[in-house]
Amino acid sequence: MAGPSRERLLEGAASVFARGFNAVLEIVPEGDAAFFVDGRQDECRILTDLSGDISPEEVTTRWRASADTLNRIFQGDRAFERAYLSGRLMISGDMSLMARLHLETSK
Repeated sequence: MAGPSRERLLEGAASVFARGFNAVLEIVPEGDAAFFVDGRQDECRILTDLSGDISPEEVTTRWRASADTLNRIFQGDRAFERAYLSGRLMISGDMSLMARLHLETSK
């Protein structure tokens, strides 16, 4: 069974990362290209690459997980906490970002 499409992941990220958090987050789905959440403004932007808007040095935190795990996180219902505590979501970089992050949930 194939995981969620890249488009679905990008749409899911856009729905949960609504409020700015004063940082740039890189999200790396296993087996797919990374995408970025620019939370430096009041509203977040989802970017598929590092263009002229973001330099690599501005990426402070990285999430790594399977596309299925990321999709579950974007769907809500405490999936973020479960994924992190079980080791399915790996977080590296500036952990203080996690205190500033607010994920909108669909549930």
